[in-house]
Amino acid sequence: MTKDEFKTWHKSMGFTQEMAGIALGLGRSSIVQYEQGYRRDANKTTVGIPLTVALACAALSAGLAPYPTTSSFDI
Repeated sequence: MTKDEFKTWHKSMGFTQEMAGIALGLGRSSIVQYEQGYRRDANKTTVGIPLTVALACAALSAGLAPYPTTSSFDI
């Protein structure tokens, strides 16, 4: 998933950056980094979008809920 595809995904879902972060279990700063394609440091280090995030985006687009868990805490 490219940074442009990621931006298109969250806008097509009607998500703000904050909402996308909540839906994916990520902080807003991670969302911003994925959209920009780099971290905010002096070197502008390249940041790729992990496969796990791309798969989570696909799952949310398909309307899938988180996998059921038997743990004692909610996700």
